Amino acid sequence: MILKLKHGIVHPKIVYDISSVESLAGITEDEVSLHIGAALKLRCIVKAPKVMEFAPLLSHFAGEIGSMEVRNAGTVGGNLCASRANCGICFLPGCHAMTADRNVPPCRSSSYANLLLPLIAYGASVKIMSKADARLISVKDFFIGGGRINLKPQELLAEIVVPKAKHSRFGVSELRQPVKMGFPYISVIAEEKGGVFDLTVGGSTDKIYTFENAKTSDFAKLCEGVDFTAALRLSEDYRKQALISVVADAAENAVRGRA
Repeated sequence: MILKLKHGIVHPKIVYDISSVESLAGITEDEVSLHIGAALKLRCIVKAPKVMEFAPLLSHFAGEIGSMEVRNAGTVGGNLCASRANCGICFLPGCHAMTADRNVPPCRSSSYANLLLPLIAYGASVKIMSKADARLISVKDFFIGGGRINLKPQELLAEIVVPKAKHSRFGVSELRQPVKMGFPYISVIAEEKGGVFDLTVGGSTDKIYTFENAKTSDFAKLCEGVDFTAALRLSEDYRKQALISVVADAAENAVRGRA
C-alpha cells in the first residue's frame, strides 16, 4: 500500500497509522507459542532473542528481506498481506503488483512473501480481528494463492502465533539472483525428522508446496511435481533441474542443524 501511495496509484481519503498500538507491535509468549504483533517491524525479529531461540527461521528470512531501509519500515503483517511481492527486476510501467485493483493478480515474475515459507514450515497461525469477532486460522489457510489472502473487508491481521521449535532441526537453501537482495527463484526449508524430511518449497513456484516424511530417494520424484511461474531470467526447465540440488542442500543443512 505504501508503494501504491508513493506512485499515486491509490488516493484514499483517510489513512490510519496503527504503528503506535502497543498490542500490535510486540512479542509475547506462552508455554507453547510465540505471539508476534502484525505491526512489529521486520528489523525487530531479525535479532529478537525469543525469535532466534524458538523460531530461528523467521530471523533468517526476515534478514533476507530487501535492504536495511525496507526492514526498518516494513512490518511482519505487511509482508504476509503482500502474499506475492513484486520481483523488482524489470521496472516496466504498469506492473500488476502496483495496481490498485485487488482482483488483478501480480506479475507472474514475482515470488512469495518471504515470511510465508518459514511460517508454513512452523505450522503457524494468524489471529484476525474485526469489530464483531476474532478468528484464528493457519497461515496455510490465510494464504489463498494467486496473490490473494483470506482477509475480509473490515478485518485486521492482528497477530501471528508461532509454535516454539527450539529442538527442531531445520535447514534452508535458496537460489537467488543476484545472491544478495536478489529475486528468490527457489526457496526450500527442510525439517529433519529421524531420517525423513518435511519440505516447504516456494519462490517462483506456482504455489507453495509442502511434502511430509520425504526420503532422500524421493526428492527427484517430488521435484518433478513442482511447477514454476514465468520468469524473466531463468527458464522453467533450468529451475526444475536446479530444484533437486536446492532441496538436497536444504536437507543436508537440516542434518547439520544449520539454516
